[in-house]
Amino acid sequence: MYLLTKKKNLLDKIGYTEDEKLSILRIVNMIAASDGKADKGEITFMVQLIEDLHMPISAPIDANNITFDEAAMVVKLMNIEKKTQAFKIFQDTIESDGEIHKRELAMFKRLRNIADKNNLIRY
Repeated sequence: MYLLTKKKNLLDKIGYTEDEKLSILRIVNMIAASDGKADKGEITFMVQLIEDLHMPISAPIDANNITFDEAAMVVKLMNIEKKTQAFKIFQDTIESDGEIHKRELAMFKRLRNIADKNNLIRY
């Protein structure tokens, strides 16, 4: 599993904008909820992500105002370094509860089709 705390300096160094952070959080939230429940591992992962991205505790509420397509377009416009790191976060969200669900994978694939059509990202 991707350990956010070990990569905290990398997240700081990448320098996501507030819109990028909210979009990442929105997609993480949607992936976690796509199987119908948010597991303890997924919740822990999201809390750690919020802390590591230096976001306020109210960030999930703000992120919920963003649609999937809006968030995907923000990810699409990220530079390759930011996008690669974001996709690692999304992949780790899928794995954070110890199970991989079809709906989570479908959402990941849908995001990849929008934000990485040419399969340029390696994660």
